[in-house]
Amino acid sequence: MSVLSPKSCRIFPLLTFTTVAYPFASVDPSTGAPKVRYVVHRALTPHSSILLFTSDIRMNKVNHLERSPLAESSFWIDETGVQFRIAGKAYVVPPDADKSDSSRTAAQGIIESMGTQGDEKTVDWWIEERERNWRDGISGHLRATFARPKPGTPLDQCHVKPEDWTETIKPDGHTVGD
Repeated sequence: MSVLSPKSCRIFPLLTFTTVAYPFASVDPSTGAPKVRYVVHRALTPHSSILLFTSDIRMNKVNHLERSPLAESSFWIDETGVQFRIAGKAYVVPPDADKSDSSRTAAQGIIESMGTQGDEKTVDWWIEERERNWRDGISGHLRATFARPKPGTPLDQCHVKPEDWTETIKPDGHTVGD
């Protein structure tokens, strides 16, 4: 799970998000150049107003954020004609924070650095949020993309032909038809 912490902007609790994609820029550490891509908004934490989005751990943005947390995003609200730009630090909460003490300690350091409030101060809250998002916030089709070859892999280098890729995965991890 990736997060953008807009500590200086507290208007977000007033907004209601539905499925929203927004541009998200990180810094490519190998070139120093910004890299922009769209991410899908997953949630706004209830106590700390932190924006959440999901990313495949194999994506370049994860490496970018682990090496430099500087990030920027923007939103356009059509109804009001207002654009928000948020610059700050974004973090990747370790996906294995529930499996090893070192990852749990790293996750706790990240969580504390974001200035979290209430239950969001605990690693367990973030683990539960990640699991809730996997179960309730992501379609079976999107879950299936996490089981496919690494994003960006040329099709001729894939071990499984695209026509044989899993199309959908249930929240419990089973493919449809299992």
